[in-house]
Amino acid sequence: MIDMLQEIHSAIIEIILDHLRLTEDDLKVIDFKRYCKYREKKSSKQKKCKIELL
Repeated sequence: MIDMLQEIHSAIIEIILDHLRLTEDDLKVIDFKRYCKYREKKSSKQKKCKIELL
C-alpha cells in the first residue's frame, strides 16, 4: 500500500515537472517551500498544501 502511494506521488511530481518543463537540474537551483495546513474534521484530518517556486 505504501509502495503504491509512493509510486503515485512520484508520478504526480513527474507530471507537474513535465508540465512546468523543469528538469531535475532545475530543481537543484529552485528552492521549494511547502506550506501545509491541517484542519481537523470530526475523525479525519485534511491536509492542504501549496507549493511555491521562489
